[in-house]
Amino acid sequence: MSYSDWFLSLSFFLYSVNWVWDIIRSDSYFSEVAFLAPLWPLFGILLLIYLRNNKFSIFFMKSAFFAACVGVSVIAFYEKFIQGAYRVTNGVSPIVFGNLSMLYSVLAFFVLLASSRNVSKNMALLLFIFILGGILTSIFTGSRGSWGCLFFVLFALIKKFKYDGCFKFKLDARSLIFIALFFAFGYLLITFSHIEDRFMMIKSDLMDYREGRVFTSLGLRFEMWRGAWIIFSQHIWFGAGESQLTFMRDQLVESGVLNRGVIREGSLVFLHLHNDIFDVAARRGLIGVLFALIMYFVPFYLFFAKYFRSTHEELRWLALSGGLIPIMYFLFGLSYTVMREPQMLAAYFLLISVIWCAIRQIEDKLRKDLN
Repeated sequence: MSYSDWFLSLSFFLYSVNWVWDIIRSDSYFSEVAFLAPLWPLFGILLLIYLRNNKFSIFFMKSAFFAACVGVSVIAFYEKFIQGAYRVTNGVSPIVFGNLSMLYSVLAFFVLLASSRNVSKNMALLLFIFILGGILTSIFTGSRGSWGCLFFVLFALIKKFKYDGCFKFKLDARSLIFIALFFAFGYLLITFSHIEDRFMMIKSDLMDYREGRVFTSLGLRFEMWRGAWIIFSQHIWFGAGESQLTFMRDQLVESGVLNRGVIREGSLVFLHLHNDIFDVAARRGLIGVLFALIMYFVPFYLFFAKYFRSTHEELRWLALSGGLIPIMYFLFGLSYTVMREPQMLAAYFLLISVIWCAIRQIEDKLRKDLN
């Protein structure tokens, strides 16, 4: 364990302690969020310590990302084309399923680029198909908050093409398969994704909200965020508390300050404020926001420091993939409170720990080879 290992662990620990303290002071042990949820950062620390002291298979880690893409693709294509679902969900929130599918797809793509020199072209093509399936899964969920992450894929492609000279094109069987895949992906995207419908909803919701009609997907989010600001302004330093947030929100509704839709939409009860930073600010105040930003910034800084200080190709791509996780989660959290979802919490802390330890293991090997 080095200084950077403990620094990363400390960022996880502070976030967990702040959340657990908020639960204890709010007497909300049996609230809508399981008590184990804020313990996921501690599980991440334990995994990091274990992997730093025991060698593990980096190949297995990379394979797991592609396996995840295959798994979500099978589920999505079954729900979409067999069951005829408008939005695929895998039995959970379509937003959570979409975000996780996009997360694993982007990570798998960066891992593929990290290993491109050691993978045959035929295998690379197959793995690329898996990645496309994961991206389509995310798009089929209708989770608009994850689609912006496709820019990371475009960035990686441009970077790889620029430095490896991949713009050299040779018409062979693999090229024809790639062209066919491109058109098949485009066909599925245009025909079955409902992207245009989802973006038109944004325009319609904005117009409705401006005219005072709040009961829309975007309008209710705006109301929740307005309510979060009101609650935060009344409890700036430590927030309203884990259990008091929904109580104060309901009071604002009863007094006519907020639209009644922020409590429920049909049979769906909203248990959070659909924005990670606003939700934390209202529950745990400036202190909570500070620890949340530390939890995002420290991994971002450590991974990109590894990227800029190293010349090892695989290490640099892994560092980019790890550094993208907090960026992607921050983007996910702009429209949904992903850090209150157990699946998203587990993925954040465990993936960062595993990728970080993979980088440190590569560094240890390089250092040993030099000596």
